Amino acid sequence: MAENILSNSTADKVVENVEKVASGVGKVGGKVVDMLQEAVQTTVSDTDSSGLEEFSILNYFSSFFIHIALIVIVIGLKWQYDRNRYRYPKGPRDWRHISDAISFHRKKRENLLVLANDYPQMCTVVTHVGRVILLNDPSLINEIFIGRADLCSNKIDSYLENQLRYKTGKHLRTGIVFRHYDHNGQVIHRSLVEHVDQILAQNKLDQVIQEQFEQFRSYLSSNSSKFDVRRSTFRFALHILTQLCINRTFKYDDKVFETFTNNLYKISKTIHEDTVAKTSKVALTQLTGLSETLDINETVLNYIQEWVKERHPNETTDDSQVTSTSSGDILDSIIKVVPTAAPHIDNEDVAAMILDVVMHGSEMLKGALTWLLLYVVKYPHEANEARREANSKCDDGKTLTVTTSGNSALDRTEFCGITWVLKI
Repeated sequence: MAENILSNSTADKVVENVEKVASGVGKVGGKVVDMLQEAVQTTVSDTDSSGLEEFSILNYFSSFFIHIALIVIVIGLKWQYDRNRYRYPKGPRDWRHISDAISFHRKKRENLLVLANDYPQMCTVVTHVGRVILLNDPSLINEIFIGRADLCSNKIDSYLENQLRYKTGKHLRTGIVFRHYDHNGQVIHRSLVEHVDQILAQNKLDQVIQEQFEQFRSYLSSNSSKFDVRRSTFRFALHILTQLCINRTFKYDDKVFETFTNNLYKISKTIHEDTVAKTSKVALTQLTGLSETLDINETVLNYIQEWVKERHPNETTDDSQVTSTSSGDILDSIIKVVPTAAPHIDNEDVAAMILDVVMHGSEMLKGALTWLLLYVVKYPHEANEARREANSKCDDGKTLTVTTSGNSALDRTEFCGITWVLKI
């Protein structure tokens, strides 16, 4: 009985001790929970306070100005890239003329007048409706083709870039797409200036233009209903360029050449449309990666590539051995200067260069010959008077003596030399 009582009391003590320990553990656990809760509340409050600091007015404006600064830096880099890629006539190095620089392709006539004023020593003939500038200085030709033709090539680049992809394994592409490399661009312009310089020395251009005038006047007399100023002048300029390039004269009723002319005219018309009017088309072109002149470019390139293959059939990896089956045209000049400019140029690149020359040259000739064509066709008597006036001024020694690459002086300037007509 006593043992049972002792055992019961011992059990009560054990239970009491266990309860004490449990209560102590409970207090410790409560303290731990309180500490954890306090830590969580502190973290949340710190996060809230940091969030409030993030969205403060000072941080908001600083972030805004940082974004604006980044945008300005990107615009500045793009402007620097464009300035190095294209040479503007007056700026944009001078901010006062940046509007003239941007809208140069819309002010061709005014800028040509400025160009003429920069060369007052050139022979000028004043007629009853305009002023004729006789440009027969190789340095001036070089200035026009190199300094001015590039300005119109930015739109051409955007279209040809879809057609003429960068080929792997070729570290140099044609100057059409990557004009700022200035390697193949120099090939085009040096060969063109050299060729025109040789034509001046041989007095060949006068004969070519006279023959084309006779053909064109006979064509207009028999097809007066088909006369359109833009299309007719474009065709006239293209006939001149084609005869100079391939030493062959095409008749105006040649169906094959007429198809080629129409395709090239469509390209020119598309490229030189108003930029604002075709903004949506350009956006769709960039999104889809398709050019609206892609198939036309393929047609024209096929024509030119066939001509290049016929003239330059033997491809070789040796840059010092480049042969040609003919001589005396622009292709021959390009082939001559290709080894000194870029080592990996094939027939496709040469065809792209020819297309670039035709596009630039036809547009420049079209703008320059517009008034000349109308003047000669509509006013033949006044044209003869202007020609005699030019000859008399040359006889009086009032014109500039021009020295060509052949070291021969052109003391006498014909009216139909390299003639640029600027309408007043």
